[in-house]
Amino acid sequence: MALGLSAPPAVTARLVVLLSLLGLAVGGKLLAVPVDGSHWLSMRQVLDSLRQRGHDVVVVAPEVSLDIKPSKNFVMKMYPVPFTQEGMEKDFQAFLQISFEEGSFLTRFLKTYEGMKILGELSVLSCEELLKNQELLRYLQESQFDALLTDPVVPCGLILAEHLSLPSVYFLRGVPCGLDFD
Repeated sequence: MALGLSAPPAVTARLVVLLSLLGLAVGGKLLAVPVDGSHWLSMRQVLDSLRQRGHDVVVVAPEVSLDIKPSKNFVMKMYPVPFTQEGMEKDFQAFLQISFEEGSFLTRFLKTYEGMKILGELSVLSCEELLKNQELLRYLQESQFDALLTDPVVPCGLILAEHLSLPSVYFLRGVPCGLDFD
């Protein structure tokens, strides 16, 4: 005698309906425009988790970065920028060194401000190159993403979301995101 599972017809019918609905729960397509450094390290954990839950993730990043590297958990689309890895690392190290310098508050504040300006200029250059890259923009437009995940510390992702007419999700706690549009 063969062993088998039997269930009442009503239970079987419900199971078939529930299994047929699984196709509707497919993950979405997410475009991520991260900010390099610790911001990226936090975002990457979220992207890895979203990928494990069935979402397709594409990360757009400059070819030169401190921490943003390809992964098997997402597609990486990189674009060229007009600065080198060595130059960027030198600027970043100089900025970090300011934290350990002694001196008056005003002197340290002004040095920190200058360091932030240099790193900000690199972000602006990177964003300009992204927005001028017609081939990449065409790919992003044709990919029909459901949403864009970005860190609003640098507004490049927000600008790209507007350009692609995508809803944007801000990955940053404690900042009233969206006030820039108001």
